[in-house]
Formats: sequence, C-alpha cells, structure tokens
Amino acid sequence: MSDFESYAEGLAEEVLSEMADNFFGSRRRMDRHMEHFQVLTGELQPAFRYAAERVEMLHFLFPNIETRKEFYTLVGVGWDDVPVSMEEERVPVLERVPWALTRRRKYLSLVEATYSAMGRAVLEYMYGKEYADPEEPRRKLLTVHYVGLKHLERQINATLEKMNGQTSVSGTLQYVRGLDPAGLERENIAGAPADDMRSLDEAFRYEAVDLDATGLTPFPDFPPLSEIRSELRAFAGSVYRKHAKQVWALVKQVRRVDPDEAG
Repeated sequence: MSDFESYAEGLAEEVLSEMADNFFGSRRRMDRHMEHFQVLTGELQPAFRYAAERVEMLHFLFPNIETRKEFYTLVGVGWDDVPVSMEEERVPVLERVPWALTRRRKYLSLVEATYSAMGRAVLEYMYGKEYADPEEPRRKLLTVHYVGLKHLERQINATLEKMNGQTSVSGTLQYVRGLDPAGLERENIAGAPADDMRSLDEAFRYEAVDLDATGLTPFPDFPPLSEIRSELRAFAGSVYRKHAKQVWALVKQVRRVDPDEAG
C-alpha cells in the first residue's frame, strides 16, 4: 500500500468516526429531549385534571345545560372551547364554604368562590405558577405549564424535521459508500437495495411530538372575577330566582376540603 493509499484510508476512517459521532450523537441528544418532554407531560397531567375538575364543580352549581351555556356567554368564552363536556359535573369542594344569612346570598357566594377557584386552576395549568428556587430562594421559577410545553413542542418538531430531512440513514450510508469507491462499484454492479434504504429511513425517522394527543389540551382564558363580579352576581341571582328549590338542593351538597384530601 502506497503512502497516499495509507493516508486516504486513515482519512476515510477519521471521517467515518466523526460522522458516526455526529449522527448517533445528535440522535442521542434528541432522544433525551423527547424523553424529557414525556416526563414534563406527565408532570402537567395533574394540573389539567385539577382544572377540569374545577370546571365540573362550576357546572354543578348551574342546574341545566342551558344555564351553563348562558354562563359561558356571560364570561365571553365559547363553551365548545372548554375541554370539559357540558354534561360533566362534580360536587364543589372548597377550602372555605361561604356563610350567608339567606339562601340566595349563600348561592351567589358559592358561585363566586367556585368561579374564582376555577380561574386560578386554569391559569396555573395554562401559564404556570411561580415558586422559589429551592437552591436559590431569591430566584423565581415557574411550574410546568401548557404554554411552555407547546413552545417546547414547536422547538423539538422543528429540529426533528431538520434531522429527518438532512441526516437520513440512506443519505449517510450513501456518503459512507462514496469513501470506498471499489465497494461502491461492486454494489452498483450487483444492484443497490433501494427498498432496504427506504425501510431504514422509515425505521429511523422521528415522529413529531404532539402535546394535545396526550390529552393535554388548552383551556380558554376566563376573565378575572374582579372584572365580572357584578355581572356574575346578577346572573347567579337570576338562576336562583328561576330554580330556587333545585339550586338549594345543589348548594346543600357543597362541602369543605377534607384535611386528609388536602394533605
């Protein structure tokens, strides 16, 4: 073997080693990103369930579907934009059950308290909640939230699209074969297994991540209680007048949070 052939062989081995590091290294990094994304979706699931339960508790205080639709119209939210069925309801469980002199006032206070709790739960799910960094208490962090995960989803999918298009297995192997002209010529004579190449590409192709497919879908923005308090009271008062007996039967089922459940 001449010095040139020896040099060319050494260069080819070096290029192959670097390509392997780049190809498999980038895939390992992406695998870690996707695994982390799955962990975060798991962490967000309880916040979604909690927000959905709070919506169901508010539904419970309105005696029929028509009243619930009227409520969503009042707050400027499309009822079909809420990822909770209009039929779903749950007995409200509050940290503090409001006390009032009259049944009507108690009902109005319960509607306000339940709406406020629902709004906080939706905000935390959608945009996160601040907390102090355990390692640096003066630094504020945000809990995992839907908007943040959707941003991460877009970043991951943009990278996946680039990797699928630019670093395909078949493209890498074709380049590797080009480093061995004699072997490439033998393959050309025998016929390259194109179907095998396509199968490899499909086997190694990354599928896009989809947060909504995991059941984590967005909630619409509900106006703060402070902005609609008077309108909500008037609406609740109207509901009470029309369905006083039925509403009071619902109110009597509302309970405080059990310390064991809260703990």
